[in-house]
Amino acid sequence: MAPSHQPSILRGLVLVILAGMCFALLDSNAKWLGQSYPLTQVLWMRYTIGAVIAMAYAVRSLRWAMFSTRHPWLQVSRGALLLICTYTNFLALHYLPLALVLSVLFTAPLMTCALSVPLLGEKVGWRRWSAIAVGFCGVLVIVRPGLGEVHWAILSALASAFFGALYNIVTRQVARHDDTRVSLVYVSLVGAIIATPELALGWETPVGWDWALFVGLGASGALGHFLLIGAFKHAPASTLAPFSYVQIVWSTMMGYLVFSNVPDLMTFVGAAIIIASGVYLVLRERQLGRGIAARAERPT
Repeated sequence: MAPSHQPSILRGLVLVILAGMCFALLDSNAKWLGQSYPLTQVLWMRYTIGAVIAMAYAVRSLRWAMFSTRHPWLQVSRGALLLICTYTNFLALHYLPLALVLSVLFTAPLMTCALSVPLLGEKVGWRRWSAIAVGFCGVLVIVRPGLGEVHWAILSALASAFFGALYNIVTRQVARHDDTRVSLVYVSLVGAIIATPELALGWETPVGWDWALFVGLGASGALGHFLLIGAFKHAPASTLAPFSYVQIVWSTMMGYLVFSNVPDLMTFVGAAIIIASGVYLVLRERQLGRGIAARAERPT
C-alpha cells in the first residue's frame, strides 16, 4: 500500500474500532433495560430512535431521494430479517453474558459464506469449508454440550447469527444498486414499523435516567452504522473486517464493569477459534480476488 494511503486506512481502522464500541454499548443498554422493560418495547425504542437519527442524517444530502430504491421488497426483507436478528439477540442477552452472546454471533460471517452456496450459487472450496467447520467447533467449545446443562438462550443467539447471515446475503444484493444511506434509512424504518404493533404486548413508561438509556440505545446503534459508513470510505472491507472483532474486547469490558460477568477460559478459547476462522475467510476471499461487499450495517 502506498504511504499516502496509510493515514486514510488508519482512520478507517479507528472508525471501525469505535463502531465496535458503539455496538457493545447498544448490547449493554439492551441487556440492562431488558431487565425492567418488555423486550418488545426495548426493540421498538432501538429502531424508532435509530430511524429518526438515520433519516435526519440522510435528508441533509439526499432529501426525498433517501426513500429511492430499485429493490423495495429486498429492502423490506432486509429490515424484517435484521429485526428478527435483533430480537433474538436481545432475548439471548437477557439471559446470557455479553461476551458469550457476541462470541456466538461472530459465527454469522461463517454462516453467510456457507449460505452463499445454495442462495447465491457461489463456489466455496475445501479450505473455506474447513474454516467454517472449525468456527462451529469454536461454538461447541463455548457451549460444551454434554458437560453440563446448556441454557436454551444459546439457541436464540445461534438464531440471531443465522438471521444475521440471511440479512448479509440480501444486503449483498441490495448494495449493488442502492446508496448505503438509503439502505440505512430503510432498515431502521422497516424495523420500527414492524415492531410498533408489538407494543400492544406491553409498555412500561420509562422513569428517570432510563429515558437517557433508551435514547442511548438507538443513538449508539445509529452512530455505530455511521462510523462504519465512514470507515468503508477510508479502507477496503477486507482490511477492516478483522478489526471488527475488537468488539469482543469492548463487550467483555462492559460485561465486567456493568454486570460483573467474567467469561471463563473456554469462552475465550471458543471465541478465539471463531475469530480465527472468520479472519481466515476474509483473507482467503481477498487472496481469491473475490472481494467482500462493504456493508454499513451490522446484524443487530
